[in-house]
Amino acid sequence: MPVKVREYTDLDLDFQPHPISGDISQLRDADAVKRSIRNILLTNIYEKPFRPNIGSKIAHLLFEPVDPLTKYALRDEIFRAILINEPRARIVDIRINYNLDENRYDATIQFSIENFTEIVTVNIFLERIR
Repeated sequence: MPVKVREYTDLDLDFQPHPISGDISQLRDADAVKRSIRNILLTNIYEKPFRPNIGSKIAHLLFEPVDPLTKYALRDEIFRAILINEPRARIVDIRINYNLDENRYDATIQFSIENFTEIVTVNIFLERIR
């Protein structure tokens, strides 16, 4: 009997209807985990009622001076948030670059997914919003 490979699915939060069935589309495998990571990192701690640990402290760090210390603090916070909140992702590498001209950080996160051989990359632009 063949071994069934686990499939990961999440709802597409853009709520775009499927072109044929008209139902809400689903994200599968790597796209589902990418969206989950993006949502975790862009959600503040205590923002979700009754789930205070979901999210990250990235928004607070974006108001710190743009320097190597903040860059490493962001990297550590991204690692912590993914490790705690996304068990499907195994982090391979996190690279943070700061862009002084646009006053933002560019985060590149590489991770693997359980039962998959490929390395998946997600890019997130982190900028403070007032």
